[in-house]
Amino acid sequence: MSTARFRTSPAPQLGVLGAAILFVANPAHADDAADIAPVVIASRRLEDAVQRLQSTGSATVARIDRERLVNGVGGPSGPLSGALTAFRGLQVRTVGGLSLRGQRDSVEVRIADVALPDGAAGLADLVTSRFAESVDLVTGALPARFGPNGSSVLLITPRQPPYEPGGDVEIYGGGEGAFRVGGEASGVVDGTDYFLTADGSVDQRGVDGPTPADRPVHDRSSSARVFSYVNWTFDANTRVAFMAGVTKATKQAPTAAGGQPGLGLQAYDTTAYPSERLQNSQVEDLNFADVSWLYSAGRLDLQTSLYYRGARTTFRPDLLGDLLYSGLGQIDSRIDIAVGLQSDAVWRLSQSHSLGAGIALKTESSQSATRSLVLRLDANGRVINNKPAFISDYLHVSGHTMGGYLSDNWKIADWAALDLGVRYDVAIRDTHTRAISPRVGLTLSLDPTFRVRAGFSHGFNPPPMQRVSRRSVSTFFNTTATSFSLRNDPPLPEESDQIDAAFDWAVSPRVNITVDAYRKTAKNLLDEGQFAAPLATVPFNFAKGRSVGADAQIAWRDGPFSTWFGVSVRRVRGERIVSSEYNFSTAVLNYLSRHWIDLDGGERADAAAGASWRTEKTALSAEATYGSGAIASKKTPNDSALPQRWRIDVSAVRGLDLPAPLGAIDLRLDVKNVLDQVNALRDGTGLTLGGRQYGPRREVYLGLLRSF
Repeated sequence: MSTARFRTSPAPQLGVLGAAILFVANPAHADDAADIAPVVIASRRLEDAVQRLQSTGSATVARIDRERLVNGVGGPSGPLSGALTAFRGLQVRTVGGLSLRGQRDSVEVRIADVALPDGAAGLADLVTSRFAESVDLVTGALPARFGPNGSSVLLITPRQPPYEPGGDVEIYGGGEGAFRVGGEASGVVDGTDYFLTADGSVDQRGVDGPTPADRPVHDRSSSARVFSYVNWTFDANTRVAFMAGVTKATKQAPTAAGGQPGLGLQAYDTTAYPSERLQNSQVEDLNFADVSWLYSAGRLDLQTSLYYRGARTTFRPDLLGDLLYSGLGQIDSRIDIAVGLQSDAVWRLSQSHSLGAGIALKTESSQSATRSLVLRLDANGRVINNKPAFISDYLHVSGHTMGGYLSDNWKIADWAALDLGVRYDVAIRDTHTRAISPRVGLTLSLDPTFRVRAGFSHGFNPPPMQRVSRRSVSTFFNTTATSFSLRNDPPLPEESDQIDAAFDWAVSPRVNITVDAYRKTAKNLLDEGQFAAPLATVPFNFAKGRSVGADAQIAWRDGPFSTWFGVSVRRVRGERIVSSEYNFSTAVLNYLSRHWIDLDGGERADAAAGASWRTEKTALSAEATYGSGAIASKKTPNDSALPQRWRIDVSAVRGLDLPAPLGAIDLRLDVKNVLDQVNALRDGTGLTLGGRQYGPRREVYLGLLRSF
């Protein structure tokens, strides 16, 4: 993929699943697609239908366009999550997924307007930057079609077909022993657009380490990923799209050298255990498939999708070491399977008025099996003997979520548009909960360059089922793994009310400014914490929550040069923990029953600035990020913050057209954390986020991409 083209090609062979979909879709239409021009026109028309279906109404939209996706640090073949750091207020974590505006697991992810099930962080990594035409972060007062959360959604828009035939192969590496090899292929066969990408990688720094060292102890990771997308345009009114992906990742849990157990335990005549000997790792398998049918004729746009998601996580512990350090060594295996249906429709009453309706159904099955190594205690809390015992636990549960909505989008006048809607959502899990969620938004175009938006939304956010801990707390009573509390109430869906106000100002054809302010109040505010050795988080609820903040961004573009600056400030607070109580001490639970505290999922402020310059053969970019410091504890829970953090990343790409057999080649140089800053991400004193963790130091990467 030469820089001169700045394209992201996509796969020659469709594979068994793709061929099956095309066969079911009636391949007889293939002969009718001999003339590609009508197919192109139909495809563009159907893309317009998708845009109408996912209209964002009065919400705030921040966009990363294709140029920034392809030319930013990491390039077009890296996981899409690497590009998301450009969004203010959004953090991508090595453990726990996405965090937005200081609250974890609050972002709905959609690809081609298909909502992905829980576990979106892993599913989003199925997609590389080369596949996306753009990525939009939608916040504020969301229309009723987005839900049930109601506060934020990440829209990944695929490149518009027809796909240019060809592909590329890339080798990329450097940094902390990182190496990645992968490629893509794409094209059109009888009116069918296809895209395939595959890659594998290894890295000596998979999870942010507990020390500021360049290369943490025992922190190797490896991953492999395959993703395919097939788009069959039947005629001017109908399209079937199929996407599927598989990922497999192995992550080691990093350790700090020089430590020894501090609990004074003895197991199998062993008391000493150097921390550098700890060998914990986690294997994560994820597979996903979706088939969507899009129909657009006359005034009707309709899309229906069926999806499947399977996930398996296996934690492989250092049983003896974990027992001596924490009183518990635990083998943990979880399997989660979800199937669902989503259907959305828009009926255009006129050019300025449309009605929408839709439903979403999901059923989920989760199995967990654990074998826990502990030491038995007597009634006085003393170890009975130094021979550990195993406690086995197996649980199989299922749950269902159902939702539907009605919406009304009406452009009252040239200068005013109104969005009205209501959702009804039901979650049947450990408890049976439901909610009616009204949504309203108003947009005023005071002049051609200035828009004001305001709205209200009610949200209903069930906790991700595969992360809910159903630990049998009582079985660990009188062992070294005895919990702080015997209570383990199941996490409940969060219900929230949010008001939002924003404006967009096109200062000139080159300069745009966006400012968005919001206030949110919540019942059963959801949060997540990493409380044990597995590289996973557990959801819990605060009885009440409050959030207030603002985001602002200014962007300037002039021909080949562009620059932008964004800032986000917020404060998210909660009071009284009402689920998963066994993770917290009695003192903490008593304190939180009377006091509000800051959530430690993010920072109170962050900012970023970037610039890029592009010619036909060369692309240069730089990005600087700043954070006010993660929440920490001194005297009471979450009453302090860590030092400020910042880093600078730069990237350079040069396209070369070499004689055969070399052909078109892109050379890439990426330097992350140019000034080698030491950035503490957490210090182990926060309420929910485990031990110390530091961001990566200076890393230099080189890449070579060969197009064909």
